[in-house]
Amino acid sequence: MLNSSNALAPRAVLLGLDPVLELELAASLREASFAVSHGPGSPVARGGGLVFCPRGTAFAEAQAAFPDLPVVVVSRLPDTGEWLEALDLGAADYIAAPFETVQMRWLWKAQDEPALAAAAAA
Repeated sequence: MLNSSNALAPRAVLLGLDPVLELELAASLREASFAVSHGPGSPVARGGGLVFCPRGTAFAEAQAAFPDLPVVVVSRLPDTGEWLEALDLGAADYIAAPFETVQMRWLWKAQDEPALAAAAAA
């Protein structure tokens, strides 16, 4: 289900999250002007964006379902060991609640900068 009609908005797919955590993250993403969708069949993901999921089997499923998109591991509590483990497994980043709008914008900018640099070099 697509929750924003703005084709230029940054895109986010939420996959396998605890329902309460998913609601909190989705609200923060929407506040940061993201188009948010849920699940592996998401139409949002076809145009690029970020995938948010917990670590574990959901992370492996996210990498398989969206091999060309950065996957951000989401947690209820910040944990340095979990963050390092997520990065070692190939996550683009790790975030923990409470989520802030500025954090969502930073995640998008951090993932979008390589694309901007490549476009400028072309």
